Amino acid sequence: MKFLVFKLILLFTITTVIQAENRPPSDAAALTAVLSTAVRKFLEPHNHFPGKTVSLKFSPPYTPSKSSRQAVEVVLTGFGYAITDNAHKADFSLDIAITDARVIIQPDNNGFSRTVLMQAHFKYLDSSRMVILASGHEEMYEDELSRQFLRQTDDSNHFCNNSMRITIEKYRGRVRLISFIILTGILVYFASQ
Repeated sequence: MKFLVFKLILLFTITTVIQAENRPPSDAAALTAVLSTAVRKFLEPHNHFPGKTVSLKFSPPYTPSKSSRQAVEVVLTGFGYAITDNAHKADFSLDIAITDARVIIQPDNNGFSRTVLMQAHFKYLDSSRMVILASGHEEMYEDELSRQFLRQTDDSNHFCNNSMRITIEKYRGRVRLISFIILTGILVYFASQ
């Protein structure tokens, strides 16, 4: 009996570990990864200032959470910058304005297709607030989700309060057609009265 209980516990542990390894990133983690990629792509061709101090500023409408900001700081330190909170003592300032952050879910074959879209604008300013570099980037990430992970990955509000997940229905065209027919029927009925 003890051997059977031990086997069941071992089987449960192994299946839980396998599921955890195959678990897709959450919406917030995917949005953070897309933001980090956009920052990396902005800095790669213009990395002329390593060893300097940089202050980081995010402008509305999308202000990322603390963990997402820390991910951007990791990217900056990877390029050799020192991060400071005091904008007046920094050699440079990186202003980031995220103008769009969406997660779009669409039914696809046996699961769901997830597309993470982000549009970010960057301004690199010197200590006198003169713009040195400015650029906009649109980044995208796509993956597949199974039905079991659809609700578990829905946490885009952990990236930013106003980022959202949009679900596109598979049969939306059919619903529109039926609604149009019903509305037309009602109008014809009242027109004939």
